[in-house]
Amino acid sequence: ELFKEQQTYLAHLAQQREEEKQREKEVDKLLKEEMAKVWARKAEQMRLEKEARKQLLKDVLDTRQLQMEEKLQRNAKEQEELAQERKLLAEAITELKHIEEEKYARKVKEAKEYQEQLRAQIAYRQQARDAEEEEKQREYESGLAVERAYQERVQDILSRPCEKLAKTHPLRRKLMSNSQEDSS
Repeated sequence: ELFKEQQTYLAHLAQQREEEKQREKEVDKLLKEEMAKVWARKAEQMRLEKEARKQLLKDVLDTRQLQMEEKLQRNAKEQEELAQERKLLAEAITELKHIEEEKYARKVKEAKEYQEQLRAQIAYRQQARDAEEEEKQREYESGLAVERAYQERVQDILSRPCEKLAKTHPLRRKLMSNSQEDSS
């Protein structure tokens, strides 16, 4: 009877060991499934980040192209206006030569004043254009600097994939290292 009781007890222990092994297998299977989900999420996140960077770069380039085209159109218009102003100035000077002799002194004075006003306008517009060009150049360089800083930050973040592992809970880290040891 004692032998029979011992056999029953050993059979019970064997069954418990088998159940424990089965539970460990299920835990391992769940851990592997969870790891697969984590890696799939990580891959999707990296893909989305890459698409976002690509779209951002395209938007920046499109914006710069549009700005350059607008700038060229403005410059062409301003050159046309300058040519028109110069033409008007030349016509005013030519007209002055045909003025009667007795009105010559007064007309010359008026023409000089008119000429000075036009030159002042031209100089003022030229200064305004130069200032605008400098401001656009500063904005462009600032935009490039911001884009460079952004790219460096993205590269920095992407170059540290192990950082998430350092933030992982110690138990999960141990389970992950155990599952890696088991797989190798």
